[in-house]
Amino acid sequence: MVRTEADLASTPAESDAAATDIGAPPLYFAVLTTAALAGAGHEVLLVQPSLYLSTAATPWLTGVTGLGAAAVGVLVVRQRARDAFLALAWALVAASLAVGTSGPAAYVAFARGLPSAAVSLAWSVVTGVAVGAVATLALRALGLTLLRLEAPWRLVHPFRLLSVAVACAVAAGVSSVVGPLRAAIAVAMVLAALGAWTPMLCFFLERRTIARRARWVSLGLFAGWLCAFVACEWVVPTAELGQTPNPVVFHRASERGKVTVTSGQEGLELWLDGRLKASTVDERRYFEALVHPIVTVAPHRSRVLVLGGGTGLAEREILRHPEVESVTVVLVDRAVTEVAKTQAWLRRRSGDALLSPRVTVIEHEPIVWLGATNERFDVAIVDLPDPETHLEGKNFTRYFYRKLRERLTPDGVCVVQGVSPFAAPTSFDSIVATLRAAELEPVPYHAAVPTLGDWGFVLGFVQARARVSFEGARPWLSGTTVEELGYVPRDMRAKRLGRPATLHDQSVVEELEREQAH
Repeated sequence: MVRTEADLASTPAESDAAATDIGAPPLYFAVLTTAALAGAGHEVLLVQPSLYLSTAATPWLTGVTGLGAAAVGVLVVRQRARDAFLALAWALVAASLAVGTSGPAAYVAFARGLPSAAVSLAWSVVTGVAVGAVATLALRALGLTLLRLEAPWRLVHPFRLLSVAVACAVAAGVSSVVGPLRAAIAVAMVLAALGAWTPMLCFFLERRTIARRARWVSLGLFAGWLCAFVACEWVVPTAELGQTPNPVVFHRASERGKVTVTSGQEGLELWLDGRLKASTVDERRYFEALVHPIVTVAPHRSRVLVLGGGTGLAEREILRHPEVESVTVVLVDRAVTEVAKTQAWLRRRSGDALLSPRVTVIEHEPIVWLGATNERFDVAIVDLPDPETHLEGKNFTRYFYRKLRERLTPDGVCVVQGVSPFAAPTSFDSIVATLRAAELEPVPYHAAVPTLGDWGFVLGFVQARARVSFEGARPWLSGTTVEELGYVPRDMRAKRLGRPATLHDQSVVEELEREQAH
């Protein structure tokens, strides 16, 4: 066969292209392994401890522990691994198992009140050893090959460098996109895929067959993690991931509502049906302002009724008063109480108030329960959701407050959380007017709660008082005196008087919707 000049001219280029293609698989394998290891370390050593433990010192502790464990992994494979490719395949299997199980383990420990710190440390050790072993074996198996093929020099290109940076950033930031539970499983899927690729890469480079069992195990792991990733929809629905500012670390849905816990750099937050209920940053400011003024001014306080609550936080403040003999909590969904009794962070915050023999929890619709019971109470605390819809608006009507008045003793007193007088002054004034229409003498006050804003409360007295004094109440709110709570500045006063709300005309719902829109 006679070769033309054109064929001869194209031969060197084709040879260069072939040489370049030989270096592509190990290069891409090395890049993906680097990104996966970065994602594994970031997720297990930093993200999960900071979210589930919500303390600044924990990521440092798990990070240092993980680095120490990685050093152990390096020493072990240096002394024991003879076939780098074979050991790398099994090390990737181990890393996939360690990373993939870390997310569910952290979630279950947090949800059930198990020692999350111990779980995080245990998985940081296991993951650290696996990551150190994989990095060392990958370098041993591919380092000389990449240098001989001059594959690393192919990265010296703006687009390729950007691609590597993006791959590492995506691996490290996957938690912010899919949530911490799915993130660990996603990284584990990549590690399992690399484990299945390792035997094929060995055959491509060295023309020898190894680790067929490890390949099938890796493929089985990949399929298992894919199923687990899909199954996460039943634990934390994807629709919940973008509803709150911080990542979701717990979610529970019941027939009556849903309970969600999120975690950020500042602490943990409890959400009920999409509404912020409490934050570790400032929950004490809200619940102290809700409870202590009414307990201070009430002539008697032996029997206390709480409509709403169930987190143990309001109950904690009520039980600080030794005169309280019983606390009856009526709430729509008992799931709130079950979560509060189980999760360690809520138990610590509440001091296990819900386990007190003085506290009784009843699952019932408050407005129905008020009409069905004959019990009388000295103090009633209403901590129900804002009247954003007519479903919640029925609890801010004249009918509701009249039923509440019937459950109070002749000198009883109630308090109602009454939205923000700064953001919704007319709605707040409507609640005050509705209490007055129900023959309860209203006394409004407010307190600054950073996560909620300037929040309003209204006392309601069965018997009119000439003057209400908070003198004698314990100080709270970072030095704010209790007398200052009753002062409402001019810019928080309603420019248009609110109308009393009834079951047939829930004016407070429309007013709040109008004010929130502005």
